[in-house]
Formats: sequence, structure tokens, C-alpha cells
Amino acid sequence: MRCNHHMTPVRRLLVTLVTTVCLAVTLSAPADAAEPSSSADDVALLRVFLKDGSSVVSYGEYARVGEEVVLSMPLGRDLTRPTLQLVTLAVTSVDWPRTERYANSVRYQRYVGTRAEEDFARLSADTAAKLNEIEATTDRKRAIEIADNARRQLASWPAEHYGYRAADVADIIGVIDDAMSRLAGAGSTTAPIQVSLVAVPVVDALEPVLGLPGCAKSPKYNGFDMVLERLAAGLPVGRSEIVKMGAGGLLAEIPTRPQPRDDSDEEGAPQQAPRVAVLVLAAGRSTRMGGPNKLLAETDGQPLVVHAVKAALASQAVEVVVVLGHMADQVRAVIDQAVPANPRLRFVTNPDFAEGLSTSVRTGIAALGKEIDAAVVQLGDMPGVNAALLDRLMAAFSPVEGRSICVPTVGGKRGNPVLWDRRFFAEMIQVSGDTGAKHLIGEHADLVCEVEMTGEAAITDIDTPEALAAWRARKS
Repeated sequence: MRCNHHMTPVRRLLVTLVTTVCLAVTLSAPADAAEPSSSADDVALLRVFLKDGSSVVSYGEYARVGEEVVLSMPLGRDLTRPTLQLVTLAVTSVDWPRTERYANSVRYQRYVGTRAEEDFARLSADTAAKLNEIEATTDRKRAIEIADNARRQLASWPAEHYGYRAADVADIIGVIDDAMSRLAGAGSTTAPIQVSLVAVPVVDALEPVLGLPGCAKSPKYNGFDMVLERLAAGLPVGRSEIVKMGAGGLLAEIPTRPQPRDDSDEEGAPQQAPRVAVLVLAAGRSTRMGGPNKLLAETDGQPLVVHAVKAALASQAVEVVVVLGHMADQVRAVIDQAVPANPRLRFVTNPDFAEGLSTSVRTGIAALGKEIDAAVVQLGDMPGVNAALLDRLMAAFSPVEGRSICVPTVGGKRGNPVLWDRRFFAEMIQVSGDTGAKHLIGEHADLVCEVEMTGEAAITDIDTPEALAAWRARKS
């Protein structure tokens, strides 16, 4: 790959002119099309596949200039107003069959979503008009000429329109053939009838382009993953293969979608939903607050720690363990006053809370029973974290599918709380200092599942008087 600063001034000028024309063609709409918007959807994102197995994204159409391919490559993740880098590639380095198949597929998708149906309606109306003209004329030679021209137009239409509704066009051609047969049998039997037999051209095969369904956003393994696996393995993905993927509607069990229980006498109990506990860390000294215990500070009429406990109890967690430490009696008192007695709620005290956050994690993990499969470590100073956020983390949890650490993200930025599989409990008990178990996320990156969240609750904690004032102002 080469950027344009490696080219001679004359070639650079030529390439710039060609690229400008390509982008102008890409960004301009036909005269009868609707006024284009300024979104990136108006520009086709193509891919140029290279023979080494890699590919390059082209913002708009690419162009061949001599022995080079010229394209504009978008930089960064924002494609609404991307920064474009002019790139040139050697023609011989490109896998042209795959590149052209992919480009035609993208063009087809864009065509179907914009002008395809309008063009087909115009073709149908034009054909109907020609059939009416055939019926109305008394000149047999003229009628055959009209029918022949109509058939030629229909026969070439699919190849010129990415194969759109080719089967319907073939049906219309059948109607034209019937009309021509009737004309051939009418009138004088001695005059020869010259009819051009135009075959319907075969449309080139297209590269598979997947329109991402909603389930593609799900962190759980689903049918979309099955399709990707088959494509990556070079296996066919047709109608019959997709039907075979439906294994009786069986889905992995999650807290929000329990598996139906089977009362049959067959051996083996049904799979149980993961038993997830929530550890609410409420032992800190609030040193950055400059004096008062932040967990007792009120927002929306309740102390911060009460928000955390109520969210945990409203979630799918089977147990909620509150880790007390600094001002333990006062913190428990406000919880007892605001939260009705609940068998799922327990309290433990961290005698070493002054040594940092890790001691509270250690105390909480040690208090969990052997039946617990995973734990969510929830900070007591994040009032925006609600039951829905916690349940979303639990729904993403699936050690069998490689999602053993579930981390919430907001715009790609990781936050809290974090869900941990039981396999990490031993390591979490060994941590020290005031950093919790964050280092384990980096050490086990292959087992981390990032769960994108709406809002900023997962990245908003209350550590300072200014942060508390800002949160109150936001909620007022």
C-alpha cells in the first residue's frame, strides 16, 4: 500500500483528478432521485481484497489508473465525516474476482434500497405499452418488430440491473414469446418471419454481503455466529443449511430466559441457570470527599448505598452481599431503614477496609457459598447502576462460550460493575492494594466480554463533592 506522497507530481495530479471524479460520481444522485442526505449511508463502503488475504476499505468507488488502483480510505471510526487518505495499490496485488464480486454485491444492496423497484415498475409499464401497441397495430411486420425489440430490452435488463427480479423478467419474456408465437401463426404462411432469439444473459455470481440482524449486537452465541462460522470455513449457507441450524429451538439458559423444565423420567437434570451473586462494596473511607462518608450522602431522596442495594435486589441475582467497613453501623442502619427485610440480603464486615478496595473484594468473595457460579462486584458510589444494567451483564455471562468476565462499556470505554466467573475467585482473593481486580481483565483478555450500555451509569461514580453536586444537578 502506498500513500500519495510517494508519487511524482504529474501522477499525483492525475490520481487526484480521477479520485475527485470517482467521489463526485459516488456522492451525486441521479436527476430523478431524492435529494441525498449528508449521512455516510449515501456513500458505498467497498473493499479491495488483496492476494495476501488482507483487504482495504474504499470510501466510494475505486479507480484503476494504469498499473495502479486508486481509492480513498476512511480513517477513524466516525464515518459521518471521515478523514480520507488517498491510497494507491498495484493492480497485480489485487484479488480482482473477489473484489468485483463484493463490489457488485454492495452495489446491488444499494440499488435494491434506492431505485430498483422504481426501475422495474418503469420496465413493466414500458413492456405493457409495447404489448398494447402490438395489439393495436394491423401491420404484422411492425408488430413483430415491436415484440422483438421488447424482448431484447427485457433480456438485457437483469444483467444491467444486478440481476434484480430476474425471475419476474423471465416471466414477462414468456409473455412476449407467446405474443410472437401468435404473430408467427397469423396472416400469410408464405412470408418468412425473422425473429431474433435473444437469450437471457447469466448474471455474475455475487460475493456474500451480510446485512447484520439485531442479534449481531448480542454478546450471546446465536444464529448469526453460526452463519459466520460456516462462511469462514468456506461451507455453503443456503436455505437447507439454515433450516438444519435450528436444533429444536434449544437456547442456552440465562436468568431472563429460563429453560423449560422437563418432568420426564429421562436421566440427567435440566441445565440450571447460573447462580450469580452481587457484592456491594460499602466499606470505603471516602477520603476524596474531604470528610463525610459519601455512601450516606443523599440523591433522589436516598443515600447512595441504598440506591446500590435496591438495584442489586431488583436484579436477577440470587444473593446480595453488602461489605461494610468504615462507619459500618451507620451504613447498615440506613440500609435497614430503607430496604425491607429480604432473605437474599446479607451483610459482612471487612476489618481491613483501611488497606484498600482489594480487602473488601477479598472479604466479599470469601463470604460466597460454593453454589455461587459468578459474582458482580458493584461499587456503592454509582447511583446510576440499576437492575437492568446488572441483568444485562448476567445475560451475557456464559463461560462455555468464552464469556467469563463481563465488563460494561459506554462508547467503547470500560466501566463498572464487572461480573466475574467463579474460576477467578481464588485469584481475586490474592489481590492487594486499592485497585481491585482490574489487572485480571488484562491477564485474561480472551475471556472478557464487553457489554455495551446506554447512558453513562457504568462510567459515573461519586468520588468528590463536585461529582456529587454534578449528579444532583443532573437529576434535578
